[in-house]
Amino acid sequence: MIYRSTLDKPLDPIINFSSRVFGKNSYQSSSQYLTWALSKNYLEISTTEDASNEVVSMIQQMTVTINQNDLKSFFNYITDGTHGGMGVKHLAKIRKEKNFFIPAVSNKELSNLYKKLGATELRYKWFKRYLLPLPNIPLLYKFNINESITTFDKISGACITNDISDDKIIKISSLSGITDKNFIRWRMMSKKNNRIFILESELHEAIVIVALGKRYNLPILRVIDSIGPSQIVKSLVDKACLLGRDLGAVICLATIHESQANDFFIDKKYKIREGIKTLVKGDLAINSLFMLCGDLGFEEQFGG
Repeated sequence: MIYRSTLDKPLDPIINFSSRVFGKNSYQSSSQYLTWALSKNYLEISTTEDASNEVVSMIQQMTVTINQNDLKSFFNYITDGTHGGMGVKHLAKIRKEKNFFIPAVSNKELSNLYKKLGATELRYKWFKRYLLPLPNIPLLYKFNINESITTFDKISGACITNDISDDKIIKISSLSGITDKNFIRWRMMSKKNNRIFILESELHEAIVIVALGKRYNLPILRVIDSIGPSQIVKSLVDKACLLGRDLGAVICLATIHESQANDFFIDKKYKIREGIKTLVKGDLAINSLFMLCGDLGFEEQFGG
């Protein structure tokens, strides 16, 4: 079955299945996430059902036009424990695609299968940094009551904000090659629309996009993607970690392109996360901020 809109059919089968395989508090089983995901024409959910018409397998796909090429991103591919072969048709669907993107896969066999389907690995590095929460009560209060937060560091020239203005959207569109600005606005949405922060150094033309939310009920800071010189990107992520600490986050998860990762390897506070692969197939001109084409950050945007 294919879900393209909240008007198509009831969402209960997806919610029940996601609660069973991801957990009751998972973002995948959240009606708010599903309503957002299916509110536009960017995302669809494909499922397979057993003889009793119960969902037993699922994959989600997002369609993005980047540098005038259509790209389909696939994620949340999962089958329940008793119907191992029921997800094969989803893989057959991926195989037919001229261009496809797998934002993150940690299963080695599945990673190798995507490579057999024509995908190659993108050079992203996955880091984690533990944070010591030191809640800034006035700032936390503003965040909780959904007041916008904007700070500016005069020394470094770095700006941090969760007020996603049209100017920010236009800049992200230009840097990413994603010309559909409505897609970017949709991609930046979250619970209360306050969880996405943009950190920018105009002097060095560097941007970091982060989401502050929850994973397994723990406050998490997620670096979705970045652009700029390694040293400046690292400095902006450090500032994001300070913001996360002020707002109660206990860990920062950062996905950084290898070209920007040198300074992260030097800093021992950032630990490499092994075994996660990012894959893409197609003759695509890939710009910076490519992770916006995938689901990275969804859990922090809509979980908890």
